[in-house]
Order: sequence, then C-alpha cells, then structure tokens
Amino acid sequence: SGINSGLDFRPVSEETQQTTAKVEGLITWVQYRFIVKSKIQGRTPYEIEGSNILVAFASGKSSPPTNLQVASTTSSQVKLTWSPPSVVGMPVSYMIVRSKSGKNSFGYPVEVFVAATEFLDVTLTGLDGEIAYDFKVFAGSFQGYEELGSDILANLQ
Repeated sequence: SGINSGLDFRPVSEETQQTTAKVEGLITWVQYRFIVKSKIQGRTPYEIEGSNILVAFASGKSSPPTNLQVASTTSSQVKLTWSPPSVVGMPVSYMIVRSKSGKNSFGYPVEVFVAATEFLDVTLTGLDGEIAYDFKVFAGSFQGYEELGSDILANLQ
C-alpha cells in the first residue's frame, strides 16, 4: 500500500540509496508536489513509507506583483495598493522600495527606503510634499524576493 493523498504521484527518479535527488525539466512558476518514499529493510515484504508532501515551484520565487497604483495621498503620506502575482508563487511578503524621482532612480537610487508587508497595500508616511518619489513592489517567498518587481509608479508627489 502507499499513501492515498488524492494526488497522482509519478516517479521522477530511479530508485537510489542517495538522500538527495535532482529533478530536471520542471516548468517555471508551475506548482509541484513531491513525496519521498522509502523501503524499510529488514521487513518482509518491504514496506514503503512516504514523507510529508512538499509543495514547491521550479523557480522557488514568485512572479512580480501587478497593478501597482495610488489609493490615496496627503502632503506627507501615500497609500499604495497592488494585485498579487499573476502566476501564483506563494508570496509570503512584499517589499516596497521608494526612491527620489530622477534619471535612473532604480538603477542607482538615492535615499532608498524599504518597507515590508504581508498585505496588498501599504501606507508610507513621513514623505516630503516638495519631493517626487518613485515606488516599486517586489513579491517574496521562502526563496527570497523576485528580481523584476512591479512596474515603477513614477514621479509621485
């Protein structure tokens, strides 16, 4: 007998005595479920036991969040909202980066401010109403933050 999880599992590697296996040919951003089964020696017939189900993505990171926009502003704060990644990557947090607007502000940002949240919005306070800012949001997962980030919300004052 095996584990009846209701999921269809297929072997991805040959039987081995190794404790690691490399799975190749996975598609980026597709969710996979893995289980490790082992034969227990010394019992007749061999019994097969399985591990807990591990959920993973080929990249390990989320795709960028989308639809970054301003929900409200005052002279010293801005509330930003965004949508979760279009391809589910199980983000657990979002990183918001603020930079003073200018040529190549995210290439070589000046006075970068970083905030983090688990929600799909954030209110940033302490802004100078005389300065224009650029904002960008990155989605994070257990493997770290993705590198592309949302589209830049530029020149917000």
